[in-house]
Formats: sequence, structure tokens, C-alpha cells
Amino acid sequence: MVSTGLYSRVQHPMYLFLDLFLLALIVALGWPILLVVWGILVVVQEHREERVLSAAFGAQYESYEARTWI
Repeated sequence: MVSTGLYSRVQHPMYLFLDLFLLALIVALGWPILLVVWGILVVVQEHREERVLSAAFGAQYESYEARTWI
């Protein structure tokens, strides 16, 4: 489990930047209906990732999660 560098503040930087890019693209293209799809994607992605990492790393991941911003 990586917990240094950018990962010391953001749990999932790749997902964060991908989600921000998709949000900017949706806004730039003017497709507000995709905001609903984007929101569902973010929630499902976050829930799945948390479940996988918690199962793999247990208390170590929970401690890491408490120290990060997002």
C-alpha cells in the first residue's frame, strides 16, 4: 500500500483526477444529463475501491484512510 507523496493526502489520486476531468468534459460539452451518470459512477467507484482495500489491508487501510483528505 502506497502512502507517501500525493497518496499521503489523497487516497485515490487517479480516480480523483479522472473524475474531475470527466466533470469538466461534461460541463464543457453542455450535457447536464450526464451529471447523473457521473455521480453514480463516482459513488460506485468509491464504494468498490473502499471495500477492496479494506479487505486487503484491514486496520492498516483504516488508519491510512483517517489521515488523508479525500
